[in-house]
Amino acid sequence: MSEYDGRHAFTSPVLDASEPGASDPKNWLPAGLINTAVGRATGSFVCTLWVGEVKAHGLHDVIAGTHQTCTGSFRTQWTQAQFASERGGWHRITDSIIGEKVSHQINDTTFTVGCRTHPKYGRQNYRLEGRGYAIATNGVEVKGFLQYGKPSKWTCM
Repeated sequence: MSEYDGRHAFTSPVLDASEPGASDPKNWLPAGLINTAVGRATGSFVCTLWVGEVKAHGLHDVIAGTHQTCTGSFRTQWTQAQFASERGGWHRITDSIIGEKVSHQINDTTFTVGCRTHPKYGRQNYRLEGRGYAIATNGVEVKGFLQYGKPSKWTCM
């Protein structure tokens, strides 16, 4: 989550999606907190980001998506992400991929990586790592913490 009160930017701690509590609705951001952004001073907003699990896309690609919702006063929002694989620790297999910048409240972005674009290591865990961004009406750029999607095991061919 990222938040801007018109003067200061705030970010919340990251909840790793691989933790068991990540899918429990009681751990999601309360709707009341999101709704308070609308009633705040001009130029304030709150954004929440969800990072999805990696899935196969055809025979040679893997995909994963993000869902960012911003409420309040902002100009644009977008998500940046990177794919990582687990080989004795998490290693990036792509550079940062910048999603489309949008001016509406909800931004769903799908990220794709071709298995042929990085070395083949057999069956392993992959995850999407994403960060949400938004620009306030006064031009201040606010970014959230890096968040991790739930890892899933695939064989890149």
